[in-house]
Amino acid sequence: MAKKVAKKGTTINCTIEKIYGYLSPREDKVFVRVSWNGMPAKDEVRKCWTSDDGELHLGKGIDLTETEIATLKSLSDSKPKPINFSDIFASSEGIMEKRQAGYSTKDGFIVLRRKEKR
Repeated sequence: MAKKVAKKGTTINCTIEKIYGYLSPREDKVFVRVSWNGMPAKDEVRKCWTSDDGELHLGKGIDLTETEIATLKSLSDSKPKPINFSDIFASSEGIMEKRQAGYSTKDGFIVLRRKEKR
């Protein structure tokens, strides 16, 4: 879809070649392949909104190279996943009794140590 955007006396031509998808449930951020003023298309993450006539409008954003997209995916894949302590406690029979008896855990790990008596 091609459109013209007037900005401070200048006309900017925008052609959205592909909408990969929206990044939020509110559909206010989009990952698109877009060409500006006839230049080669780039993959970009942009704020967006849809007008009353259903046309997608793009706001501020950034373009990403294939290498940057791969790096972003790698970084996202390598971030620590949340720990489900319910599963851990369920698989560690008697742990609640040990905690009640004075043992504790540290830094999210099941490292049981008896609390020092004062």
